[in-house]
Amino acid sequence: MVEEKVRGDGYYQRYPGDYQRDTRGLSLAEHGAYNQLLDSYYSEEELPSDLGTLYRITGAMDDLERKAVDKVVKKYFKVQGERLIQDRVERQLAARRAFLNAQSRKGKLSGEARRKSKDGTEKEPGLIPGSAGVQPGDEPEGEPKPNQASASASASALPSASAPASKVKDTVPPGEKPPAGTAPQRSFTPPTLEQVTAYCRERGNGIDPQYWIDSYTAKGWMIGKSKMRDWKAAIRTWEKNKPPGGKPQVSEPRGAAAVREWAKKEGVAI
Repeated sequence: MVEEKVRGDGYYQRYPGDYQRDTRGLSLAEHGAYNQLLDSYYSEEELPSDLGTLYRITGAMDDLERKAVDKVVKKYFKVQGERLIQDRVERQLAARRAFLNAQSRKGKLSGEARRKSKDGTEKEPGLIPGSAGVQPGDEPEGEPKPNQASASASASALPSASAPASKVKDTVPPGEKPPAGTAPQRSFTPPTLEQVTAYCRERGNGIDPQYWIDSYTAKGWMIGKSKMRDWKAAIRTWEKNKPPGGKPQVSEPRGAAAVREWAKKEGVAI
């Protein structure tokens, strides 16, 4: 199989410590010539051996600059036919080509999988070869097969046939029909002051309707951790703990009761 060549953007890794170690003794002009040659090498992925072309690449205009080019070419490059090569640059270019080719293949496979999924011919594309994870056809011990997992997930998403319909939590918006086999629960609507007043008067429980409404409004109409479902039942519960004045009985904290008992025994006023 012929590997498709994918060109990069000329980016390459530069290691200042290595560069300084390898270029000690170069003049400023020679540093400039060497860096110009490296940039061209990495960008074009090749470097010609013709000196006239190298002079144009580096911008060598006079004898001093041309001698700088001649020196770095002789010191840092090898001639191979009509090209100059350097082992380190060739290694980095090969690694970059391999990476870009791998990314290109992954992109094509991903695009093909999306097209197949869109056409309905393949709902769940397999993993890309060489990637981590379970590959198509593998059956790890203890893991369900794909068809078993999907069947199990579908079954768990449906209500049990033996479960009573009242256990199915499904609030149906007004104007919509509930799903078949479910018993929808109506969304709770807080009562008005007039409704609470009328109900308390009917039962003669002496509860302050405004205080009762304010208490549950501050709690977001929650009873414990659950949303209130029946406000009349909540009023009847208040009747059991109602002291004079219509407010619920609040028990004294244990610590306060102990202090009060101690003060009473010791005759200390608090």
